[in-house]
Amino acid sequence: MGLVRRTFLVAALFLAVSALEARAAAVTWTGGATGDWKLAANWSTGLVPTSADAVTIPSGTVVAYSTDPALSLASLTLGSVGVSPSAVLQLSTGLAVSGTVLLQNGAALQVASSATVAAVDISLSAGTSVLFTVLPTTIAPAPILRLTASGLFNLAAGSTISVRGSGYAGGVGAAAG
Repeated sequence: MGLVRRTFLVAALFLAVSALEARAAAVTWTGGATGDWKLAANWSTGLVPTSADAVTIPSGTVVAYSTDPALSLASLTLGSVGVSPSAVLQLSTGLAVSGTVLLQNGAALQVASSATVAAVDISLSAGTSVLFTVLPTTIAPAPILRLTASGLFNLAAGSTISVRGSGYAGGVGAAAG
């Protein structure tokens, strides 16, 4: 009887901890029109979002994240349906999302790093964009956009992914652009 009871208690504890971990906190940008991701005062919870958070950056904002390690979140929504101007997230490092990245209403994800941007699902609504902003180089390896979805990747009509001007710089030789 003691073994069964201990097994039940361990299982109940495991389920309770799992349920707490499964619930992502809803965190919304409240830091004004422009700002730095790393400032706790810019977020609705008063804390910088973590890998357990469902993050929303509403339209009319430009948010920059420029330090390592890569940004890790439960989900990311850029933009608000029917609200202008659009939201922009400027990344100078990677992004790992355990759920969905959703760009809506003209939102833009600007990536200035060859680090991976990965999510389970990535959805770009009409009028949204991903812009790779790494400058061309003459040194190998050339910078590349690493945009990865392990589930669904939805690139709606009218949305764009731009990598113009990146890669190898123009010139003569094996590494010429």
